[in-house]
Amino acid sequence: DRYNRSGSAEDLEEVIRVQTEVLKLCPASHPSRVGTLNNLANALGDRYRRSGSLIDIEEGIRLCTEALGLCPPGNPDRVGTLVNLANARGSRYEHSGSVDDLEENIRMSTEALELCSPDHPFRTGILSNLAGALNDRYGRTRSLEDLEAVIQLQTERLKLYPSGHPLRGDTLIDLANAFSDRYDRSRSPDDIAKRIQALTEALDLHLPDHPSRAGILNNLAGALNARYGLTGSPDDLTKSIQMLTESLELYPPGHPHRARVTSNLAIALSGRYGRTGSTHDLEEMIRLHTEALRLQPPQSPDRASTLNHLANAFGYRYERLGSLNDLAKQIDLLTEALELLPPGHSSCAVTLNNLAIAFSNRYARLGSPEDLQERIRLLEEALDLLPPGHPFRTATLN
Repeated sequence: DRYNRSGSAEDLEEVIRVQTEVLKLCPASHPSRVGTLNNLANALGDRYRRSGSLIDIEEGIRLCTEALGLCPPGNPDRVGTLVNLANARGSRYEHSGSVDDLEENIRMSTEALELCSPDHPFRTGILSNLAGALNDRYGRTRSLEDLEAVIQLQTERLKLYPSGHPLRGDTLIDLANAFSDRYDRSRSPDDIAKRIQALTEALDLHLPDHPSRAGILNNLAGALNARYGLTGSPDDLTKSIQMLTESLELYPPGHPHRARVTSNLAIALSGRYGRTGSTHDLEEMIRLHTEALRLQPPQSPDRASTLNHLANAFGYRYERLGSLNDLAKQIDLLTEALELLPPGHSSCAVTLNNLAIAFSNRYARLGSPEDLQERIRLLEEALDLLPPGHPFRTATLN
């Protein structure tokens, strides 16, 4: 109890020492052996979370496995032991990535959930752990069955956390993420609406000084922007821009998430620029994408996308002002983006096409045969990447 209050490493070491001594006094037939095995395993799990020592989690798994062997079906200690062993296997999965640990976590959590009544005190924790494990497996296999199970489990978990419960906000975020994953597959307006609803409530639960508020704002803005893409609602676009602006204000310079939020805000402003043609939005897009590019390391997976967006912004400004300097910047940025994309990447064809258009624009201004030849080469390369029936193929052929 004192360790739970103080978090003292010395208290934790004493807990482990005492539980180890008690275990030696409890032979296999002793009624306290199962409880002692579980207590020692839990203490070792606490130490693992502090130190990251795999030895502790290995020993915890050994202890829980022995305890489970002493708890046949019908034993009242079986649920708690299954939970402890599932958590330990889950921790080892996070450390090693072993699929066997992931599968065992799911199997044991499923059994534990089946043994729990709706009002069992362990039920919410089991729902959370099982949903997390299934979500990890979904990330590996893309099984729609796993994703549907995650949504079902998180929905039940949310019902068990009434308004005001300290874990309701985190559950709303987890459920919103699951709806996002399903929306990526279904493009269903219902999934994006449910994501927005969950994140809106989560935002209300995280006051301006909460460390998670900036991330929720960014995610909610992304959901609103996605719905704007479906419905064209200016209200969704306006709210998205407002939330990204607030999110950016909450991330100080040097924060690892600042680059992504900066880029997202620039993309949202691009949507408004497409509606209004505001010069202010265009200049702000260029400024924000430039800042995002500066914040991204050369190996960032987002760098090629940011280069593309910034190139597009310079292209828009070239269309308005006709500055050859903007056109040259667009060509340089698209060329760099193309170099970062691996062969066959889904963005290659679009980037090649955009670069071809930029060379075409410069050819129209300067009449350089080299620009014309480069345009033809890029379009031919883009065409090779677009199979018959692809929506961009006709435009590229033209």
